[in-house]
Amino acid sequence: MACLARTRMLVGVFFSVVALTTMPLATANAIFYAAPLIMLPLAAIFLREKLSAPSIVAAVVGFVGVLILVRPTEFSWAALSAMIVAVTLAVNNLLIPKIPREQTVPQTLLLHNLIGIPVAFALALYEGMPFSLDLFLRASGSTAFILVYAATCVVAYRAAESNKIASAEYSGLVCAVGVGLVLFGEVPDFLMVVGTTLIVVPLLWLAGREKHKARKAKKQALAANEEVAEPA
Repeated sequence: MACLARTRMLVGVFFSVVALTTMPLATANAIFYAAPLIMLPLAAIFLREKLSAPSIVAAVVGFVGVLILVRPTEFSWAALSAMIVAVTLAVNNLLIPKIPREQTVPQTLLLHNLIGIPVAFALALYEGMPFSLDLFLRASGSTAFILVYAATCVVAYRAAESNKIASAEYSGLVCAVGVGLVLFGEVPDFLMVVGTTLIVVPLLWLAGREKHKARKAKKQALAANEEVAEPA
């Protein structure tokens, strides 16, 4: 399981570098955030989870949003790379609950990196590029943030279902738009706004439905307990 997860992480990091260096930051991140939508069919196929009608609607609408962002008529390796990243994130989110509960977060991160280091080292040797201190420092900073993200993912996805933390995840997309605008002068275009909206809104809607169902179930449980407590 750890080997599979780390392989997924290596693939994701590789293609995220391609996407982020060749696409506007906000557009690439919007495609990355299609991961929860990709999780729906994967969970149905591999985990035998039943999809509700709202989930199917959200997946279809979100897929339309992804198509708008990717713009198949303007196919590029950058867009394909961003989609591969989204798939790896979806697979990662499905694998996290399978990690043994007794395995701590630091242990999980250590195992993932120990498995991935030989592969990454072999790829670096194959590339044959000379060592660069500037690139090393940049990569170290990026890796530190990736580790923080991976640790929070393990904690969050162990504690709750993915659709229940979707709204918190999508705050990152807002940050990506802000960083792209302030640091790189990337102004989102109309299609980017439309595509992002079609991806984000259905997932927020699903999260809202889940919260409403949870509150309703809690009220029903309290009412049932009160009826039992009443004297005959």
